Amino acid sequence: MLWKSFEHDGVTYDFSHLNPRSLKFERPAEGDKPAVVFNVDVAYSLHCFSHKLPCCAYDRNLIYSDARESRLFDFERYELSKRLPGIIETLAQRKCLHTGHGNFVTVEVVREDGVVVDYHVFFTASKSARKGRINLYIQSAYVPDRKIGTFGKPMRFLFILHSTLNKLPIRG
Repeated sequence: MLWKSFEHDGVTYDFSHLNPRSLKFERPAEGDKPAVVFNVDVAYSLHCFSHKLPCCAYDRNLIYSDARESRLFDFERYELSKRLPGIIETLAQRKCLHTGHGNFVTVEVVREDGVVVDYHVFFTASKSARKGRINLYIQSAYVPDRKIGTFGKPMRFLFILHSTLNKLPIRG
């Protein structure tokens, strides 16, 4: 899905950085295991730049909708979403954690105005209907406003891709 831009108070917010793209991740040869290239199709959810509708009054001009739902545009999430393509491109070098809910999270440390915050990026990986490809869906990305709880042990992203492509279970 190509995201349409959002306008608010005369400012246009462009989402082209969150349009779907294809990436390649390579697992280098190791011992008797040959190198493997994983072809990954990346798509982003509107949760990466919006939050749920509040129960009380809110600015209706901030509503952003896709085919499935309507949410409120979030200025902080939008600004942080600009980092997502770079985070996704470097997943092979990052720790990924199993959430125990069928998805994974990686945490980016963001320094804004000297303050260090954790930026949680939640994603799923699934085998594509297209032969030899993997779908990577970025479900949400935000700075949590409360303790989220604990996640499973760290695992390599390339392990997640290998297991997904070969339909192997991943335990967290």
